[in-house]
Amino acid sequence: MKKKNAWSEIYESFQSIYPNLKKGAVGYCPYDYMSILVYFPDGLRMVYNEAERRARFVTA
Repeated sequence: MKKKNAWSEIYESFQSIYPNLKKGAVGYCPYDYMSILVYFPDGLRMVYNEAERRARFVTA
């Protein structure tokens, strides 16, 4: 059986910790070590760090 990608596991963790934000998320991409960048339809971006289990919004 094929093992899951680490990035998808991080996204699943984001969804479980922030259930209200997961509804509005439209996608994600790898950002840094153990982190993903989550995109929202209004142009906001959020970095979720799996090691700290914290998220922060990113400004341009």
